[in-house]
Amino acid sequence: MKIKIDRNGRDLGRIIAVYTFNKYYGKNLRSSAQVHHIDGNETNNNNTNLVICQSKEYHNLLHVRTMALRETGDVHKRKCWVCKNYDDIVNLKYDKGEIYHHTNCFKTYMHTYNKNRKNKGAKHE
Repeated sequence: MKIKIDRNGRDLGRIIAVYTFNKYYGKNLRSSAQVHHIDGNETNNNNTNLVICQSKEYHNLLHVRTMALRETGDVHKRKCWVCKNYDDIVNLKYDKGEIYHHTNCFKTYMHTYNKNRKNKGAKHE
């Protein structure tokens, strides 16, 4: 197995985490699985700090929920990508890829975006 290590040592960290999992549980981790570090520290490969995620989507969800818990105390809140404020999911619209926005925030954003595009087009004529 050829090991590639980037400047941050991330691939090495994954290899160590996978090795820790394999050694502790006595079975091999599926190649599609992702390793999540509970405390956010990728160098802490203690088996009590590792969660094995069966997909990248689930791993991303853990990060979203962890950030919501840290910021609001509620794992069910989501962040509007426009205003950057957390809110209940019922008050937000969902876009693909775990991206949420308030309807009014998005309307304001699109109004400004279209206005800027129109102004740029007028300048080039």
